[in-house]
Amino acid sequence: MIKKRLVLIRPRIGFGACLMAALCIGLTVTGCGKKEVAKDDAMAAAQAGKATPRNYVVDGKIDLQAMTATLREYVIWKKGFPKDLNEMVTSGFVSSLPKPPPGKRFAIYRGPMMYEVILVNQ
Repeated sequence: MIKKRLVLIRPRIGFGACLMAALCIGLTVTGCGKKEVAKDDAMAAAQAGKATPRNYVVDGKIDLQAMTATLREYVIWKKGFPKDLNEMVTSGFVSSLPKPPPGKRFAIYRGPMMYEVILVNQ
């Protein structure tokens, strides 16, 4: 009868891989040393009841991307969507919004994975 030997093959782990594993474990246990980031100025000002003035008009055109960024900050701050953009003003988050072009109004577009401020016909 022939006896079969089970041979275990151990992969060789180099020094670099061991160092990387130790580093990852160390960062996981101790953290990376970053302290908690302070709240955004606009959020802190809104909580204090002082709205932050913002400029949404650049070269005579309304900057919808800046308005969308403000909307995203508001959603994080309030943990929910406003019913319209004027709610950001009444809550004290922003001091004012620009006037839309004639025949248009601002609206919040809610897509499946995103949301943004858009101009729509009245």
